[in-house]
Amino acid sequence: MSVGRAAASGAIWTVGAGLLSRGVGVLGTVALTHFLHPDDLGPVAIASIIAMTANWLTTWGFGQYLIVKGQDAQRAIVIFHVTIAYAVLGLIGLGAVAALGGVLAPLVSAPEAAAFVPGMALAWGIRRMAAVPEKVLALDLRFRPIALSSALGETVYAVVTIGAAMRGHGAMSVIIGNLAQSAVMLFAMSHAAGHRAWLTPQPLSRARFAEMTRYGIPLCLEGLAHNGARYWDRLLMSKLFMPGPMALYNMAYNLADIPATHVGEQIGAVLLPSFARLSHEARPAAFARACGLLGLIIFPMAMGLGAIAYPLIEAVMAPEWHEVAPLLMILAALSVVRPLSWMISTYLEAQLATRALIIVEFGKLVLLLGGIILLSRWGLEAAAASVGITYALASVLGLRVLQQRGVSTAAVLARLGRPFLAASIMFVVVFGVEQALRQAMGPWAQLAICLVLGVVSYVAMAFSLCRDQVDDLLAILRDVRKRRA
Repeated sequence: MSVGRAAASGAIWTVGAGLLSRGVGVLGTVALTHFLHPDDLGPVAIASIIAMTANWLTTWGFGQYLIVKGQDAQRAIVIFHVTIAYAVLGLIGLGAVAALGGVLAPLVSAPEAAAFVPGMALAWGIRRMAAVPEKVLALDLRFRPIALSSALGETVYAVVTIGAAMRGHGAMSVIIGNLAQSAVMLFAMSHAAGHRAWLTPQPLSRARFAEMTRYGIPLCLEGLAHNGARYWDRLLMSKLFMPGPMALYNMAYNLADIPATHVGEQIGAVLLPSFARLSHEARPAAFARACGLLGLIIFPMAMGLGAIAYPLIEAVMAPEWHEVAPLLMILAALSVVRPLSWMISTYLEAQLATRALIIVEFGKLVLLLGGIILLSRWGLEAAAASVGITYALASVLGLRVLQQRGVSTAAVLARLGRPFLAASIMFVVVFGVEQALRQAMGPWAQLAICLVLGVVSYVAMAFSLCRDQVDDLLAILRDVRKRRA
């Protein structure tokens, strides 16, 4: 199978299973709002981010090293060294943060989060080890078991968390759900990859660990900035507005992030090993084409989510969570611009352009945190607007960097422009109808009408404005279906 076909098949499996699992996760999250108040969930979210930060600080680009360096005769040695590095550094970093939770949580005005940090650290430690067999599967372009394992983990999280909440475990239900999810993902990924593929002992080499460190430190810095831009805004929001309002912001962010994370980043995860296998000459055209197809899929999802934010939240969430709606509408811009930023990072990773990656990611982090502080004087909603602004500016910076590496900015924007216009027209139509119907009927009826109208209007605009890209996407889908048949 060619790299392109493997990537297309992998993207379809990854995105399809990701959307299914995220659908289950969203249903679980919505159900959880009927058992827990924002003031209860805020400290748990803070604890999760503290534990994740320790995980990022001790990862050091080992996953990328495995994918890039594990394709030669040293494959087994590379994989086992990565396994040992993940285990040892994870134990040190996550163990330390579990012990220091009582010191770190009050720094962001969330002292209650300290009680949840050890459980979250354990959950992330388990999930950390699942990353090794996951990367082994990605190395072999076996994306189907990765997608199914992630979907299974998300389903287990939703079921266990809601069950624990119904039994009265309160915010600790989230910890219990995370532990169950991590354990299931470790078992499923390991079973799919085979225990021998990543646990077979190999001679350990100090020179190999030194090479991994030299390769990984720049990627560690890039990953820290990338993930910091994705999560540290919550810490700052908690510091500025307290954990309860931060929980509303966190809920809106997670909902707005669904198109970007479970479509955009999943496609990016497929494209990293695929780009790495393409020749340098073929990569710019492949990047522009991938961006266009990504926009064709994500733009209507993101803009549509923003257009139906008010009836959606009013229909599915408890009244104390209804303030999520305006934040969701603002943050929907995140899913319009963030996938391009993610694609740029993926392309630079495949090029091993770590210095450029660090510049782009740290620029994004500074813009985000600085924007939140600057706009916070006008309230939570104004501060939330800094997220979309940041990712738009970061994408501009990233395209400037890629221009120096042979990628035509004009070609990328041309691929993105027509899907963006089609989705924008859909947004105007749907939001206008939603506003007209708001006083005339209930939220569920509004949702049904707006969803049908959104699908019909976007399909019509897409076929009118970007027919060639639609045909390209349909051809990929037909090709994958034929091979599966």
